[in-house]
Amino acid sequence: MMPAAGLIARPPFPRASRPRSQPRLRLCRSICTGMKTGGLRFIHFSPARASPRLVRILRNWCGRSIGRLASQFRSSTGSVGRVHPRGGYWGSPAEGVVTHRGRPNGVVGPRTAGAGFSMCGRAQHGIVLFMLALVTSLRHPHNSNDYPRVERLLYESVVSWLRQTEDRFMIIVVGNQEPRLPPDSRVRYVPVAFPPPSPIASPRTGIPSILRDRGTKLAVGLAAARQHGAQHILFIDADDFVSRRVAAHVAAHPEAIGWRVNFPWRVNVERRAIHSHEGGTFSIVRTDLYPDPQLPLDATQSELYDGYGEKLERWLGSHLHIGSDLGLPPLPFDGALYRVGTGESHSGISMGGLGRPISRALAQEFGVPATPRTPAGLLRAVLPSQRAWKDRLAPFRGARGSER
Repeated sequence: MMPAAGLIARPPFPRASRPRSQPRLRLCRSICTGMKTGGLRFIHFSPARASPRLVRILRNWCGRSIGRLASQFRSSTGSVGRVHPRGGYWGSPAEGVVTHRGRPNGVVGPRTAGAGFSMCGRAQHGIVLFMLALVTSLRHPHNSNDYPRVERLLYESVVSWLRQTEDRFMIIVVGNQEPRLPPDSRVRYVPVAFPPPSPIASPRTGIPSILRDRGTKLAVGLAAARQHGAQHILFIDADDFVSRRVAAHVAAHPEAIGWRVNFPWRVNVERRAIHSHEGGTFSIVRTDLYPDPQLPLDATQSELYDGYGEKLERWLGSHLHIGSDLGLPPLPFDGALYRVGTGESHSGISMGGLGRPISRALAQEFGVPATPRTPAGLLRAVLPSQRAWKDRLAPFRGARGSER
């Protein structure tokens, strides 16, 4: 179980350049306080700071088991390495997997295909294993009304997806043009060079074009997720929101075939309003249930169609069929919000009618802004928009004009 090589650590400070205003004890105590409160995602230790005093502080502040592992690491490598706040350790490429009390969720193993990710799970056959990969695709810039807005919508969605309570997940974005993404190592962009699916310079290009473009891009995202060892896949639209409990539920049921993720609500972020929604669904599916044609990430659309067959559009391009085809059970909680009113959706739904305020609990669950608890904010969320009023009154105005 002990590592074969030194743990990854920052280079030690030369003694002359070490800040004297902050003694080692105070530095270690502040680091361990951050570990205990969970305020830090990970902590770096260098060999120069791996002193017996540090090991004692680790014992007192973080539990005897962590201190014992730190002592063993120090005696064998001269470095404490990077300590996970839940009790695991990050290792170097030659180290294999180190567990803490047999918990694979506290450890990051070899940095191979998933190099750079700060949180992940076990390592098998040199591939970093993630419990869940959220895979999304961006439409071609030609098929949009305002492509910078498409990128902004994606950015807001990715920020909300990163709020998962379980850390062993990754996000894969596939598109023709690299967007601005949050600076998080769990987010990966995969470029493609597919042509526009339609000559129409609008997001409403028709169902066949949507199935072709989204299906082929998600097939590339599926191949990328397989390279990173993801156990389950969630294909999701680039402007929708996901419950922060999804990754934890997947991690608690690693052998499940998957779940149907229902959309109980439509959300209009600009209005800070929601409305009941029926019919929409996504699916979380175990990766091995998808076809695996062994294609590279730069495969052409024709090669992807040949490799996946009819399932390219039925299972990847569309999210309506795979749940029933595989007999997936529903997720035991509300898993996603369907965003409308963006002007970049192929459905064109705007939710201009009556709405409901977004509660603080719902905002915390999905990472959307809550409705301001002011008279103006509540009225804007509940009452129909001005455009909806005009559309509803237009027939009456036309009837009065004809009578005159």
